[in-house]
Amino acid sequence: MDFSKYQFSFGIHREKQVIWVRFPNLHSLRLDLKTRFPSAKWSNTNKAWHLPDLKSVREALALPPKPIVESKKSNQLSTDNQKALQNFIDQLSLKAYSPNTMRLYVQ
Repeated sequence: MDFSKYQFSFGIHREKQVIWVRFPNLHSLRLDLKTRFPSAKWSNTNKAWHLPDLKSVREALALPPKPIVESKKSNQLSTDNQKALQNFIDQLSLKAYSPNTMRLYVQ
């Protein structure tokens, strides 16, 4: 399966995190995708294929891992405070806090 023929993006479908897969409508590409990823589904509303946004799928597609912690209000912070928040998250990660604890501290 040649990943250069596919375009990947992240999104939400039916309240679940997914990876959108777009490619030219060729039978061979569709067959390769379904063979490599049996969990691939077609979304008629978005007119695109999607995969569940899982760590194993991201690794197989050579996509960057999900951020451990995402702050919902980080876009409302000033740039200085965004840097401070990122430093805080890095510090928690260095101290080996669990992702759940980090998520609770940051939100």
